[in-house]
Amino acid sequence: MDVKAAARQLSVSVRQVEGHCEKHGQHFAMAAIVDGKEKSCGCPQCFHEAEQARYSEERRARQNDIHQHTCAVASSFTGIPKRFIDAEFSTYRTDNEGQKACLECAMRYVENFKEVLDLGSSMIMVGNTGTGKTRLAFSLANALLRAKYSVVYTRAYDLLDAVRSTWSRDAGASERNIVRSYYDADLLILDEVGVQNGTANEKVILFQIMDRRYLDMKPTVVISNGTLDELKVFIGDRVFDRLRDNGGKLLSFPWDSERGNKANAVRKPVQLMLVDTKK
Repeated sequence: MDVKAAARQLSVSVRQVEGHCEKHGQHFAMAAIVDGKEKSCGCPQCFHEAEQARYSEERRARQNDIHQHTCAVASSFTGIPKRFIDAEFSTYRTDNEGQKACLECAMRYVENFKEVLDLGSSMIMVGNTGTGKTRLAFSLANALLRAKYSVVYTRAYDLLDAVRSTWSRDAGASERNIVRSYYDADLLILDEVGVQNGTANEKVILFQIMDRRYLDMKPTVVISNGTLDELKVFIGDRVFDRLRDNGGKLLSFPWDSERGNKANAVRKPVQLMLVDTKK
């Protein structure tokens, strides 16, 4: 029903009037005459701009609600294990120049995370086991969680098991819902990539998740104990290229295992004590 038809039903007369807007100049608008008094609808362009502003504000509010909900869910289910819940940049060991460089890169990644989100810039960490890759990733994750970003951590084989668990008839969750939980976080940390069988099915699942995040401009941190070439072979060139796109970072951890060094440091005194005891 148009304005004139509605006015006729309400016994209100309407007419088109000319007006002047300080912002938009001359305009024509509808005016209603009720009890002899005329009331104009005002500048149509101003009305349109006000409606657009209201819509934009409501849209921002909805997006903020969605983001806050995602953060709340992610904070309660980040996947961060108890051992690394207190990992911090300030306590990360930097005994060599390589460790210092990796720490500085991770700290800049957090400092510039708004830009990281705008670009969808991911990060790859490769190196031997026990070299501090996962601890640094958790230091990064905890810093982002404090800044109210949503972060989800998972090992690649746990992710694959979660997806496979939906394939049975009595599964409690759908594959779509499980996969979506890895889509939504501001940052996904995917650890132990490359220790799986490397079947075509596994590659399809990983590609599906990382490709969706790439398309949505959401960064992913991938951690691997293999070499860079081994990682490329496992995840494929397409995924690797996506991880390196838009300023994606590559951190190498080529030094010896810290866990191995600690174990040796503990074993040596015990061996000496055993020798002394025998004497």
